[in-house]
Amino acid sequence: MFNPGKTIFFISLTYAFLIYFKNIDVLKAASVFIAFLAFFINLRINALRSVFYITNEFNKRFDVLNDCLNTENLSVQKIYDYFNLCAEEYFFYNIGLVPESVWNSWFSGMSYYFENKDQIKNLAYKEFKEHEKIKSSYYGFDPYLLFRIS
Repeated sequence: MFNPGKTIFFISLTYAFLIYFKNIDVLKAASVFIAFLAFFINLRINALRSVFYITNEFNKRFDVLNDCLNTENLSVQKIYDYFNLCAEEYFFYNIGLVPESVWNSWFSGMSYYFENKDQIKNLAYKEFKEHEKIKSSYYGFDPYLLFRIS
């Protein structure tokens, strides 16, 4: 993905390097340029790998919970597992490791369960409304701030 801001920064950095070292030959300058380019490409690849790994792991965990979430009699432990999954997804989104498009998809799914599943709604009320201090164990995730729970 092309990022004009990073490209301008990269070219400016290379230009500043060349100005600073006026007597450097073209081969050395090209080597420095290629090294910087390789560094930034490697950063981008590692960032994409991290996003892929994080989203893949969360999707696997949700797949395990999905069948349970769609039953009438949810176990309390499965609901807590779901709260923890939502909180972790929220945390990684908040620190910028989950793309907006992925978060929007997860958010849509979360809002469905928190707004429509009575067992989840009731336990969410107990967990997030009655016990305000417990919120800190969910990395700032609060379904009452995010969704329209009635």
